[in-house]
Amino acid sequence: MQARNGIQLYSASDICNFLECQHLTALDLQNLVVPMEKSVESDQNRLIQEKGLAHEAAFFERLSRPE
Repeated sequence: MQARNGIQLYSASDICNFLECQHLTALDLQNLVVPMEKSVESDQNRLIQEKGLAHEAAFFERLSRPE
């Protein structure tokens, strides 16, 4: 999602994201007006990210198994 010359431009990913989660689109729109502060890189944040990705992979694996 971008804003150029006062016009909001949407990508295919933005449309897919909207269909999955309207709140994500609201946050993206808000970020265009007032950019959100990025999280500081830290060992704790990396660990949280790694655990989240591992959780998603395990969940996906569970959904992919035939019953």
